[in-house]
Amino acid sequence: MMLPSPVTMLLLLLSVLLLQCAEAKVVDIRAEAYHIVSKHNQARRSGEITASNMHEMRWDEELARRASDWAERCEYRRPGRDRSGRMLNANLYFMSNHVYGNRSIHRMVDRAVETWRRSRDRYDYSNHCGRACSYVQMIMARTDRIGCALSLCEDVPAGNLVVDYGSLFVCYYYPGENLLDSYPYSRGQACSRCSAGMDCRDKLCRTPGVEIVPRDLLPANFRIRPQAITEYRDKLTRDETISLRDSHNKMREGNRVETNLAWDSYLQRWAEWIVHCKVDYPGPKHTYTNFERLEQGTNVYNVVSKWSKEEYNTNLVMEHGCRTPQDNAKCNHFTNILDSSLTSMACAARDCGEGTRQLVCLYDNSSVRPARRTSTRRTDPYAQRRYDPQTQRRRYDPRTNPRRYDPRRDQRTEAARRYDPRYDTRYNRDRRTDYDEEQRRLYEEQRRRRYEEQRRRAEEERRREEEERRRREDQERRRREYEERRRAGRLI
Repeated sequence: MMLPSPVTMLLLLLSVLLLQCAEAKVVDIRAEAYHIVSKHNQARRSGEITASNMHEMRWDEELARRASDWAERCEYRRPGRDRSGRMLNANLYFMSNHVYGNRSIHRMVDRAVETWRRSRDRYDYSNHCGRACSYVQMIMARTDRIGCALSLCEDVPAGNLVVDYGSLFVCYYYPGENLLDSYPYSRGQACSRCSAGMDCRDKLCRTPGVEIVPRDLLPANFRIRPQAITEYRDKLTRDETISLRDSHNKMREGNRVETNLAWDSYLQRWAEWIVHCKVDYPGPKHTYTNFERLEQGTNVYNVVSKWSKEEYNTNLVMEHGCRTPQDNAKCNHFTNILDSSLTSMACAARDCGEGTRQLVCLYDNSSVRPARRTSTRRTDPYAQRRYDPQTQRRRYDPRTNPRRYDPRRDQRTEAARRYDPRYDTRYNRDRRTDYDEEQRRLYEEQRRRRYEEQRRRAEEERRREEEERRRREDQERRRREYEERRRAGRLI
């Protein structure tokens, strides 16, 4: 028996690695099943249509599995027919970048269904869907089952383009109908033409005893019930700060980062000042910032475990994301924590109502932190302002200087002032001259800066256009290579 050569083994190993890298990641969206079905039924019972035989739509696990198989292929096109020749009706939605987290997934699902529904403006009741096939698929009267899936793809062929890092949402419908030569429903009074054995619920024909989603997919099984929360916390407790610090250092140690993070009071004051429920305010310009929205009643240190799942993918779409110093690089929560230059950290939390809690964490290197004097006067929000006697207007005091006080001096403007030997000395005249020259110099400096800023922006715009051109050329090249590989596969 001949053993394969080392070159053959190396090629096989490389092919396996490439197949693993190109594999899509299917996201579990069972928590969104009730929301998806409800949005479809809302469109089917709305006042926009007057259907007499509109069935209530419900979730189907088999369709969801088949939609998952198609979404895993990362092809932005409709499936057509299956192997048995049965028509497969589907709706697809594509978004660049990867979605991450329950809230981002919920927002993408909601955006997909609303996008399909918005095409109703291009549909006039006829036996051809025209440019509104996605909407017509949602309101097909006899279609009463749906299953959806979401996948995170490395490369998504979409027409003549190949998009990097995309999220593909696919919904399958059953039974399938021909959208090009049939009417989606029969006009008439709601539920007037329901099939035998069906009753009416909210203007839709339904089968008695059948719910729109299985019991284990109800929203109550995926969210914390408010009555189960024993304590609504606002600020971080001492135990929570310790657990946050230890969990951060444990994750850094597990990823071979030698330095540990120390809790810093300066960063803590900043975090307590910027934490906000509606806006993600960043920290000082030299710091890294992580944001997260938590459910009340959950352990705050679990957020670090959640961040670790992001790994090094900086193309994720997050509702509460991250910031880097000067916003000079892309990031996620995981990459911010693992920066080897960091030595200090601090976090702050705030109760946002509705059973949620906002968390902000700041990180920096205390050895390269801006000077304390600059921080005290401009950066530190808790610094006390010193009394400046120069800003206070001097008043007349007869005990100290009764002769030099002139009550008419403050009433006269600079333009109407006349020469007064008691005040207008040569020193004062020179000082006014220097002041005018300083104002002119500042004006010229501002003009120069504006001109430099315009030049810089024009240069950046030109650079962005050049990068965009190169990116398009690269996409076109990759598309051609993809087409060549596909044609070569067909020839084989």
